[in-house]
Amino acid sequence: MEYNMYGVIDIGSNTVRFLVYRYDGGRIDKVLSKKYVVGLISYVNQDGALSPEGIQELVDAMEEISLFHRFINLKDFFVFATASLRGIKNTQEVLDAVKKATGYNIDVLSGEQEASLAFSGVMSENGGNAGVVADIGGGSTEVVCFRNGEMLSVDSVRMGTLTLYNSCVAGVLPDDDEMERITQIIRQNLSGVKFPDGFKGSNAYWVGGTGRAVLKIVREAGGDYSKGDRYDAKCLRELIDFYKNDRHDCEKLLVKFVPDRLHTFLPGVLVFSEVVRIFDVSEIITSVGGVREGYLIHKVG
Repeated sequence: MEYNMYGVIDIGSNTVRFLVYRYDGGRIDKVLSKKYVVGLISYVNQDGALSPEGIQELVDAMEEISLFHRFINLKDFFVFATASLRGIKNTQEVLDAVKKATGYNIDVLSGEQEASLAFSGVMSENGGNAGVVADIGGGSTEVVCFRNGEMLSVDSVRMGTLTLYNSCVAGVLPDDDEMERITQIIRQNLSGVKFPDGFKGSNAYWVGGTGRAVLKIVREAGGDYSKGDRYDAKCLRELIDFYKNDRHDCEKLLVKFVPDRLHTFLPGVLVFSEVVRIFDVSEIITSVGGVREGYLIHKVG
């Protein structure tokens, strides 16, 4: 069987990722992944524009990726951005700067597009009859409710792990008051979303790096909750209690196993905990597939 190789660049609020997939129209296999930490969200000024320094950080990363691109035989290549670029005032300026430096055209996804593509990516890897898909990124959160493989609702909220961290946390990890403030903001944002009346999802699919980090901690913490990529939803509440009641040991665990997610770990847990509460979720599934895989399926067919 002949497999085709495709490249995807995902421009996020904190990182730019360059990925190469092997795809035959059915199974998607990731064969290369390279991450560039650019922290675009930290370069957004008070006027809501990405600063010249931030634009240059992105251009530098994209130029380096273009060097790799030249030496890899790819059938096609795609570049997209999510909240990192759709939420700023000078989006076109940034697109033009990247185009001039690298020749890349960036597809800026709407929140609804991002949510539906994340759903497609999850379904390509997991399947499922009914549940909730939550894609928690640095600058936004997308929530999809589905039944029998069909989306019932698609929502995007301009609230992510990095925005919550930057607006609420003074140090590296939040104290109790900051945790409470984060929770209040999450509930305020999600209260404005119109979910299907009476919808309950026994399964919730967690898309994104924070979800993978939480699975790693659940496994390391021990217990009988974790079964492969699945674990009992009450683990999130227990993680929060562990952090509040035994902070020193919890911090040691986070530093040892998820140091790159240290500052966004708790905000992500608190967002997903609210999803669990709203939909009365009993089991959490950490999804391998997400918006990148969904975007590739969308572009290639």
